[in-house]
Amino acid sequence: MVLITNILEKKIVAYPLIFFVFTSCIGLFNSNWYSLIIYQLLFLLFFSAKLNFNKKYWLMLAFLIPITILTKQNLEIPKIIQGSNVFIGGENYEDSIFKEKLPKKIYNKLNTDFKKIFPNSISGPDEKLYHKSVSKIFFESPETKFVENINWNNRYQLQLGAFNNTKYNAYGDQEPKRTRLPFFVKYAFPSEYSNKNAKFCWEGTAYIGKELVKTDFTNMECISFNTIKINSADFYNVWLLETGNTIPLKAKLVLPFKYKVTYYLKHIISILSCLLILAIIFNKINYGKFSIYIISFLISLALSFYFYPNLINKFIIFEGGNDGLLYVHFAHLISDFLSVQDFRGAFMGGEKAYDLMPFYRYVWVINFILFEESPWMLIFILTFFPIVIYKIFREILGKNYAKYFLIFWFFIPIFEAFGFCHFYYVKLALRGFAEPLSYLCFLSALLLFIKFSKNSNYLNYSNSFIFGLLLALSIGLRANILPACMTLIAFYLVLAYLKNYKAVLFLSIGFSLVLIMPIHNYIFTNKFIPLTIAAYKDGNLGAEPSDYFILFKSLLTFSFKLAVLEKIMNHIHDEIKLYEVWYHFSIVISIFYAIKRQSPFVIRCLAISAISLISLLLFYHVGGRYSYLSWTLSLIVLSYWFKTNFLPYIKKIQN
Repeated sequence: MVLITNILEKKIVAYPLIFFVFTSCIGLFNSNWYSLIIYQLLFLLFFSAKLNFNKKYWLMLAFLIPITILTKQNLEIPKIIQGSNVFIGGENYEDSIFKEKLPKKIYNKLNTDFKKIFPNSISGPDEKLYHKSVSKIFFESPETKFVENINWNNRYQLQLGAFNNTKYNAYGDQEPKRTRLPFFVKYAFPSEYSNKNAKFCWEGTAYIGKELVKTDFTNMECISFNTIKINSADFYNVWLLETGNTIPLKAKLVLPFKYKVTYYLKHIISILSCLLILAIIFNKINYGKFSIYIISFLISLALSFYFYPNLINKFIIFEGGNDGLLYVHFAHLISDFLSVQDFRGAFMGGEKAYDLMPFYRYVWVINFILFEESPWMLIFILTFFPIVIYKIFREILGKNYAKYFLIFWFFIPIFEAFGFCHFYYVKLALRGFAEPLSYLCFLSALLLFIKFSKNSNYLNYSNSFIFGLLLALSIGLRANILPACMTLIAFYLVLAYLKNYKAVLFLSIGFSLVLIMPIHNYIFTNKFIPLTIAAYKDGNLGAEPSDYFILFKSLLTFSFKLAVLEKIMNHIHDEIKLYEVWYHFSIVISIFYAIKRQSPFVIRCLAISAISLISLLLFYHVGGRYSYLSWTLSLIVLSYWFKTNFLPYIKKIQN
């Protein structure tokens, strides 16, 4: 028992174990709003409370888990088969799967309206009749998925993953608009609903029963199952269509009393069991940390609603022509491969050689497994980010300065040119870009490094493993921050040599995750590509290394290449303007601390990290979101200079 207690006291063991227990009780593919709140409570207590290692509480936990799971499994509700997909028709696709497999009445209505509303469509139809839900990774179903209840008021609440397929990558004036994609939903009700006191209600166009009787409801109206006989081996089908020429769909199932009680009881058990776990496992809450986490969550959620109001519907339809759509599309491809246990196809992830940042597609699959199509992962990222920023400033500048910079981050964007603005990250996250998570991983690793430098006991095996893992993730999510990651590792090696050299092995194990990229690229292309092919694309290069070589050679041979110099200068000017003196000054300060003999160890590391990233602008287009981390690191160095050099100098003059 002592051994077990010692193992559990390691956070690297205890936290994943608690997370697994928690997930077992709340269930996979839980897209409800309460799943976001419950998981946020878990992470809140991870951050602000202590773990209770009293063995009687852990025994209670051991009994609670199987009781919860078995109870929920025994609360059965008849499964309704949902078959749904986006419809693309037109004269160019007369031989599509929809023409072949859809009932004639359904196809004719969809196709006629499609040709009328979207005559200039650029999209192509799916190869599958029904979209495959991500829940099919673990739970097989004959069509899209099984559902126990139906209640949605718009296409977002339907949470149809097919909306984020790159086949419908329309943007600008192209058709069909991504928020107007026509779609159909078929519900097949089993015999358990035969002559039951249940109602199915909808608004819009439906075709019902074997005869597919067209029924249009301009307001929410219902059909009753009281008079509907369904044979034991049969289903009662209702097809719902939204074509762009029909009323927008809404649908709701009024369950029989017995099923309704069972349905809500299952959710109540999930919620109560999770709350009980939190009450059993955690104690001694630090209310200062508690408050910071709550504030970060509420502000992040409020800004998310402000930027993307449809988040209230638990679904994002990503913009056409943007990274977010590609990441989620690749994640759906991975889910499809996993559902048929094609692990090679899943590992390929939609690209034989990584072009788009590699790891984010796989992270989305984790989100799908936990929350189905609800993008709760993004809210967690946005909640964690300000906390890490605050803790870094607190470690470097002290508590008071950290509070000021947290206010600047949330409310007063005076450093927005340095990418130091929470709303910027909200926009990036909700548009589906990988930078927020990549930078979060890097900054979390930086925070660990700062603690390593202050406390030798903190530089242990488990923290070194996490440090390496975070850096590997940050590179896999945004490969251009490799120079800063290598700088951190170099400084870590100095610390490890002085304090605990054996920990380097665990750093290596964690960082080895980065090897996925070259291994993947070699398996599927038989070529060695260390990171992504994006680094070699001319469109990403403003000035090639060969340009600098040619310029340098021309100087040595007294045959000056003015055209090459103009190309280089134009590129650099595009990345950083002459009048942007704040950038020039921050670069000078970073160089100062990088070369100053008496620079503090951590500040020197930060300065070199910032310079290593900023120097990429000599070659690449690294403006906007690509440069946020570069300038934020330089801002930290600049703020340190302001506190330790500038303010004392001003006081000295005044005295």
